[in-house]
Amino acid sequence: MKYFIFIFSLLLLFEKSLAADIYKCNINGRLTYTDVPCNGEVVSLPPINSTASNGANTKYNSSKWFFNSQGYREALKVSERYNAPLFIFFEADWCSYCRKLETELLHKAEAKYALRPFITVQISPEDGASENSFFKSLGGAGYPTIFIQKNASSKPQRTRLNTRLSNGKWRTKSVSEFKKLLLSFLP
Repeated sequence: MKYFIFIFSLLLLFEKSLAADIYKCNINGRLTYTDVPCNGEVVSLPPINSTASNGANTKYNSSKWFFNSQGYREALKVSERYNAPLFIFFEADWCSYCRKLETELLHKAEAKYALRPFITVQISPEDGASENSFFKSLGGAGYPTIFIQKNASSKPQRTRLNTRLSNGKWRTKSVSEFKKLLLSFLP
């Protein structure tokens, strides 16, 4: 441990000796930044982050969507890398409730922003046998169906983004309700 502290101290001293002041000077009527002392002011620069990256990012933040079963497999890899939750949207091309959910909620700017920490996956079970098999394995029966998976190793949990009103019509969750739901799945 003493050896580590000694080496670390030497590195700090070496770094300080390499640091030079930067001057903001007016030379021949032109504003110039230089390390040569002049009558200009010393510019204070923030320290450079020289911490080595271990390749692992700590936070997922993207608006990218993955599609169908192959996309889900890719999304699981991304989830493992970032320890990020997955938002899985099962839909069909002909499904009017799916389009309503998209226009009334998922395509709204605030909702898109709230989804950025989630790895988003859209799956159409009618596009192939693997998509349909995956949908059925999760207990899916109708569209739209939403699952949220806390991380790559957890089981997807079914969630509702719409509710049936007393008059039999459907109401999509508001953006604020949606954001509150999503927050409950974030680490």
